[in-house]
Amino acid sequence: MSKDDWAAELILSSVPLRQLGTDKMPIGFASGCLIDYHYKRLVLTVSHATKNQGNWAIEVRGKSGIGTEAYQIGVMMFLETGNIDTGIVSDVDFSYATVPSTIAPFYNELSPRGETTVSIPRIIQTLDFEIEPSDSNTYGFSGTTMFSSDGWFLFAENRLVLDMKFEGKTGDLYKFKLPRKHPGHEYFKGTSGAPIIDSDGNVVALVCKGDVDDDLIFGVSIKHYKSALDIEVGNFVK
Repeated sequence: MSKDDWAAELILSSVPLRQLGTDKMPIGFASGCLIDYHYKRLVLTVSHATKNQGNWAIEVRGKSGIGTEAYQIGVMMFLETGNIDTGIVSDVDFSYATVPSTIAPFYNELSPRGETTVSIPRIIQTLDFEIEPSDSNTYGFSGTTMFSSDGWFLFAENRLVLDMKFEGKTGDLYKFKLPRKHPGHEYFKGTSGAPIIDSDGNVVALVCKGDVDDDLIFGVSIKHYKSALDIEVGNFVK
């Protein structure tokens, strides 16, 4: 696909997630990816953002003069691994939840007056679990970060990264080299959980952390946790 089409797919495949407080105002931010798998729709993200047992929601669309419509997920599922010999339990940076198949968010742009100027359906992805990243392809991601508030409105800015190169794998994490100097963790705050997609349109991982010194982005492998998704949707091998 062309670079413009790829950039559009990155933006439209990333879904803003918000943790809602008791007044239903956002108090936490992350990104995610909606997928259809075995006749069910799921939202995927990373647990370092969502495992706090908070009330998480998918930002569905902006409504002119009203605000933002959101679908409340509630508490997200997350995983842990354990060693039966040592008794050591470790967190897995992968989180998910089943949502109604009718959940279909939109990418919206609003004018300074709160009027919707752009409204495009976001992409619901299907996954090919056989695909692994390779150094012959390029990778990118997109997510939103909250950068200001005036007490009544929250203002978000989109982060779009293209042309990352695959640098290898460590455990369940893939390493991707940024095409330029890492701008600092604060720049990417809120993009955790955004899907990392190759230039052919395949989702391979979810953004989980970065390395400022080596200009790296790490993505947790979705393929690595296919069995957890199979259990969630009831896709049992007989």
